[in-house]
Amino acid sequence: MNQLGKLLFRATIWLEKKYYRLSFWPRHVIGILLALSLLAGVAGICYGGYCGVKACVEFVVSVFNNAKDFFEEEVEDEYCWSSKHHAEFPVPEDKRHPKRVPNFARDFAFVNDVHLTAATELGITPVEDREILFQMKEELVELKDTRYFKVLPLTSSSPFLVPRAADFLTELGRLMQEYNGTKSRFLISSVLRTQSDVQKLNRVNVNATTNSTHCYGTTFDITYNRFDIHGKTWEGKLKEDLARALYDLQSMGYCYVKYEIKQPCFHVTVRP
Repeated sequence: MNQLGKLLFRATIWLEKKYYRLSFWPRHVIGILLALSLLAGVAGICYGGYCGVKACVEFVVSVFNNAKDFFEEEVEDEYCWSSKHHAEFPVPEDKRHPKRVPNFARDFAFVNDVHLTAATELGITPVEDREILFQMKEELVELKDTRYFKVLPLTSSSPFLVPRAADFLTELGRLMQEYNGTKSRFLISSVLRTQSDVQKLNRVNVNATTNSTHCYGTTFDITYNRFDIHGKTWEGKLKEDLARALYDLQSMGYCYVKYEIKQPCFHVTVRP
């Protein structure tokens, strides 16, 4: 150790002499490079410490959230309507495809006419304005956020569905959570539209149609590039799990699904 210390000391003295023998500019360029190297080293240490602390915090938060979910008591869905007889949408184990990623363009390609046939059979008669919707308590269910889905702020529609469609949302959310193993919720971006809503929407939305299935209370749009997990919005991480659940329910004859591209959503109509 003593010999190594002496060698380092001699090397330092030699470098110092060489450094001061340099002319003005080379000496200062070397000094600047050494200073930048020192700053880069300090910055690297600080960033490494930040990443380590962040990883620890995220781990603790994830453990806390998982523990919270485990001990959290089951509660009733907030949207529940007065009747105790809810529609059921069973999917037997041999009809489930938790690992199969559907082909969006091929498997979710039902055109508007097919959706419209189901909507007119199951749904309500289209209404002119939103004030009437609040008077239709026997025919419609007002949606609220539940543990399976979240309703985004609606500008061109109102959060109402026929009871069978509202029950379908619960089953869809339950199946999606089963496939991805989290308490994630999908986000609903459009629900029931009045005739007045459709007229306004036709001016700005290329996907909107005059005879929209959204007018019957059987149809809704679910975004596929955003999901809610523990109150945080994640971009597109659960699209395949949602698609699997939709594919299985559609295969059982419970719904029709259209994959929208220009408006990033699954357009879903519940069948009678």
